[in-house]
Amino acid sequence: MEALILAAGEGTRLRPLTYLRPKPLLPILNRPLLQWTLEYLNRFSIDRVILNTHHLAGQFETCLPSLDKGGIRELVTRYEPQILNTGGGLVNTRDFFRSDPFLVISGDILTDIDLIKAVDFHQRHNDPVTLVLHDYPEFNQIKVDSQGRILKLRKGDIHGLDFANIHILDRTVFNLLPAPSSFDITPAYQKIIDEGITVRAYVSQGHYWRNIGTPRSYLKAHEELLTAPRPPLSLLRGKAGGVSQLPVYNRYDPSFPRKRESRFNDWIPGRVWNDYPGMDSLLQFTSESAPNGNSQYFPRRIFVHPEATIEKGVEFSGWACIGKGCRLKAGCRIKNSVLWEEVVVESGASVSESILGRGVHLDRSLAGEVVVPSFPRSCVGRT
Repeated sequence: MEALILAAGEGTRLRPLTYLRPKPLLPILNRPLLQWTLEYLNRFSIDRVILNTHHLAGQFETCLPSLDKGGIRELVTRYEPQILNTGGGLVNTRDFFRSDPFLVISGDILTDIDLIKAVDFHQRHNDPVTLVLHDYPEFNQIKVDSQGRILKLRKGDIHGLDFANIHILDRTVFNLLPAPSSFDITPAYQKIIDEGITVRAYVSQGHYWRNIGTPRSYLKAHEELLTAPRPPLSLLRGKAGGVSQLPVYNRYDPSFPRKRESRFNDWIPGRVWNDYPGMDSLLQFTSESAPNGNSQYFPRRIFVHPEATIEKGVEFSGWACIGKGCRLKAGCRIKNSVLWEEVVVESGASVSESILGRGVHLDRSLAGEVVVPSFPRSCVGRT
């Protein structure tokens, strides 16, 4: 099966983070979001993938060779000199698809929706388009009738459903869409509906879904991954289940940066000092979250790259994700925040509910901010 990952957008709502990287390359637990997406697709036997690119397109060409492609045997990009939006981007990749059905997914979502069930639903109906919907009160607006046919994609019933940004399509859809140009796919689907052609709704339930569309949502994704009693994703190793399914090695070990225990070595947690005052209570040691029920392990709330340096005396609270090459100096405080690569936090500084981009050197306290070393001066936004 084949898939298109929509990856061309400029990510305006995520600025200033997207001044540095396109949305699909933002790190989630120190790995590009695109890596999570590829693993998700690969679990459902999708082996040919194309990405449409525009914003910071060169970064995809640099990043793709280093990604773990698993069983994906073909991974290519299609550059758009002028952005074609979601509809034009789809039509522009028409020649890539060889079989029915194929899948389209936004490059800015994190999910474990069961695609096998969704594709099976699509194949049991003789319709060119199936959209995966779910109940997401923040965005619900799509009206669906009792037969599972979508009636309105915009400004519908407030008690309706939300589009999960996953499309399952037959190639006949290209006969119903405009010629290659810049257009959004939602009005195009609505036009198909208005012409009397069925656009089907597959309604998913009991899954995890997060749109990484704003700094606040980006932080929320990390919070959900790091603090949930059970992991909200079955993305890793293709299994749902408890915390022990995640490839963690959190036991304190001063030699850990030289200790190699997992093929996920480049992103699993490294040293997390457990002798700070109050650290035991902050990390909430539990046997449930420990591999083999061993209580000397602790949960994923403080997620540290093996090549980060955490000086004795750093204070953590809540949760945190610390990237490669970071240096946290004694006396600094980190709470509910994500630090990208090579961030330095000086003694006495505190970081709360914030995101620090690669290379930020922080010597002040901040809360609810996004800071990136962009252009000649740092660029600051709000979460």
